Amino acid sequence: MPVGFAFRPLIVRHFSARHAALTKLKQLQVLSLSATNIGDGGLKQLCTLPNLEYLNIGDTRVTQAGLSALKKFKKLKVIVTWNPYMSLEFRKELQAAIPGIKFGDVTDLPKPMYSE
Repeated sequence: MPVGFAFRPLIVRHFSARHAALTKLKQLQVLSLSATNIGDGGLKQLCTLPNLEYLNIGDTRVTQAGLSALKKFKKLKVIVTWNPYMSLEFRKELQAAIPGIKFGDVTDLPKPMYSE
């Protein structure tokens, strides 16, 4: 990692099929899709991001079927969602699939950090 740079989160405001190019960002660690129109198919496309650690999918069109795709994000540390489909039972399933995952809010997402 370059000196003086920690990471820069990617914030998407509108998700569409043309955003499938996001899957090529293999080093991406932080992704906010909050308040976008991403659905189950879009979330499944993103499962190829091997280094994703923080994901915000609050206020999206993702359903229970799409949430199941989260189990493929093995490095995920924090998931932010206000999804009514995320039941307590599903949370337990996700915790079994990804030990240590945290269900948070936007304050749990890392801030861009730069050192002098």
